[in-house]
Amino acid sequence: TPLYSSAASDVYKRQLIKALTFDVGGTILDWHTGVSKQLEALGKKRDIKIDWGSFVNIWRQAASMRIIDSKTSDLPRGNIDGVNREVLDQVLTDFGISGFSNSDKDEMTLFWHQIPAWPDAASGIKRLKKKFIVSTLTILSTSLILQNSRKESLYWDSIISCEMLEWYKFHPSAYSRCAELLGCKPQEVVMVAAHNSDLVAASKVGFRTAFIERTQEYGEDKQMNEAAAERDIFTPDFNVENLEELTNAARNFHAEPDADGVLDPLADFLSHAALEAGEAQAEAWEDCVPVS
Repeated sequence: TPLYSSAASDVYKRQLIKALTFDVGGTILDWHTGVSKQLEALGKKRDIKIDWGSFVNIWRQAASMRIIDSKTSDLPRGNIDGVNREVLDQVLTDFGISGFSNSDKDEMTLFWHQIPAWPDAASGIKRLKKKFIVSTLTILSTSLILQNSRKESLYWDSIISCEMLEWYKFHPSAYSRCAELLGCKPQEVVMVAAHNSDLVAASKVGFRTAFIERTQEYGEDKQMNEAAAERDIFTPDFNVENLEELTNAARNFHAEPDADGVLDPLADFLSHAALEAGEAQAEAWEDCVPVS
């Protein structure tokens, strides 16, 4: 059952929601599993044995601290790929590792372009985009999102990376500019993330918010998982365990009204039926939406 209050539900019923914007790293992509496995394989080739799960957690944390709230022009390459490569040297030094060549380090940086999505991601995005604009709003690079999305069958309506913007999240302009690019007012957008700090920043601009539980984002490190979620700093409009629950909660979002501001009952019914029908529903080019 979706964990949202009746008050939050009423807010959505009164307001038009046009788009959902997703954080990607951790919310959609399981970076910890993907990168740690690749690091372990390379480590075996170089006869370097450490806790690669802890290594990737520190690497991710260092890169995030470097990029958050930064101006794009102040970052190496202007994106997370440059930042990941920059901070990698320091993380290797901190772990006492010196057995990798520069070529190895470049390869390690590209491991982030080959990571799996969480099991609910592809089907959830597919269902949500039947009714809403579904876009990324992420600190990850455009090429990283494209490569992982193609591999994992994540079919976004739009890909927005902060490298396209002047500022990175959590700067207010990252959110406001994203809404502009989608042709929406901030209050017509729901920011979806597994990190409440992201949702706090989005809400200050006017976005609605949905928190998704990703209790294994940092693998088995319970302390880092709890710190990343930051549950005690913010109460989002919706708090769900996965994208399936978000799809259920989205039944409370208002459908698009006509030019006179009147909701077409048939359009409203079909948009709800589309979410209910799930994988069995008709595609955009088909003639019907199956309802049972």
